Amino acid sequence: MAKQSKHNCKKCGKLCHVFNDDHPGYCTECGKELLLQQQLETVIPKLYRSARIKHLSTQLQDVIQHLNGDGLFLWGVPGSGKTYAMAALERKFIYQGFNVERISWAALSLKIRDTFKQPTVRHKSDSGGYKYDYGEDEDVLSEQDVIEPLLQADKLFIEDIGTGKSEGSYESDFAIRTLERILDERLENCLPTFITTNKSVEEIAISFDDRIASRIVGGCKIVKLSGEDRRKNQKK
Repeated sequence: MAKQSKHNCKKCGKLCHVFNDDHPGYCTECGKELLLQQQLETVIPKLYRSARIKHLSTQLQDVIQHLNGDGLFLWGVPGSGKTYAMAALERKFIYQGFNVERISWAALSLKIRDTFKQPTVRHKSDSGGYKYDYGEDEDVLSEQDVIEPLLQADKLFIEDIGTGKSEGSYESDFAIRTLERILDERLENCLPTFITTNKSVEEIAISFDDRIASRIVGGCKIVKLSGEDRRKNQKK
């Protein structure tokens, strides 16, 4: 067997002949750390990357410690710390090795509606992202393409469900069908979902319907974050 040559890791500088396949030039440990960092940057918005479980209230820390496979439904006024708390939880799960997906309800709705504008063709751009145009191509995004990663993720975070509708107004059949399908399939596969919103479960039952509220209660711990809008207070 040929002898493996050693090289210096680009990050830690140690001599090593075992390197991370995803990050050539880095040793296994540094490669893993870089992969975690990429996942954090993909999932957690820049504003909330400093979020940590230890910075949350004692009550919320206790709820998180005893989730036992359940999801979490955080509700309260805008600026009460819902997104910060979820970012801390996302960080915890990523470091535990879970596949974490995060999306806002508004962005998800727009992505799915875009699939109705057939044919929509996806092309990889020079920057590594994707661009879309019209034409005939096998690589056409469908509603299933958009939803599938959310159905399969170990931990799914959906931000700001129902906040686009005022109190007492109703969501569209499209919105109800989409959310019901996501919650149903994840509940059936014992995969937790984490939700933030300005509305209580009772208000969600009105704007969506009782079926959605029932699935949330059945799969999530319900926690209200009280207090004033912290964003407004920071500007005073």
